[in-house]
Amino acid sequence: MNSVHEIIAKIHNEWEIEPKKAIQRGMECPFPLQCSLNLKSKIYSQIPQVLLPKVLEDFYTVSNGADLFKDQEYGQWGLKLYSIEEVIFASKIYKINRNNDALQSDLIIGEFYGDSDLLLVRCDPNSDDYGSIFVVLPIDQRQDWYIVANTFQEFIDVC
Repeated sequence: MNSVHEIIAKIHNEWEIEPKKAIQRGMECPFPLQCSLNLKSKIYSQIPQVLLPKVLEDFYTVSNGADLFKDQEYGQWGLKLYSIEEVIFASKIYKINRNNDALQSDLIIGEFYGDSDLLLVRCDPNSDDYGSIFVVLPIDQRQDWYIVANTFQEFIDVC
């Protein structure tokens, strides 16, 4: 398991400088992908009423959001990890629009390009799923959402 700083350095060195085709499940991706990291932020304390998991907090002190493996031809593939400002806004909208599914300590941290799926992290330290990363499906109820990683560290490590 690598530290967030090592992972971000790897993303920068291998994916930020120029687009390239990735290999996924043994097959070459048909279009070039690229990552871009935003400038670091010191304003993560603006997120109200949640306790960020340590690795996610570390990420935001190094990079205030990122585009990961974005399709450079069509812009329809990849993941946008929100900036802190976008996290605050998206989480408010999510809690309004998905009030039957939303929990107070849910935090929307990203979205998938070409989709309506959102990336959510659980931020209740008293919960068994604290730090878990979910894919919020646009029309499915919470019990049908995917848990894609138990921690942000696990999630970002396999990206």
